[in-house]
Amino acid sequence: ETVRAHIERLHAENPKGGIVIQADRLAKYERLKGVLDAARGAGVTEVAISTED
Repeated sequence: ETVRAHIERLHAENPKGGIVIQADRLAKYERLKGVLDAARGAGVTEVAISTED
């Protein structure tokens, strides 16, 4: 299952819900942007990013 397909499935179960992306400080920007794009493509409008030091 792709990231987008997984997000689409979860979003279908809870259309009003948002997502929180938990990324560590070493995460590559391209990977984070890919997840953000997948969330937007799945119709999610509420996205937060959480990082750890």
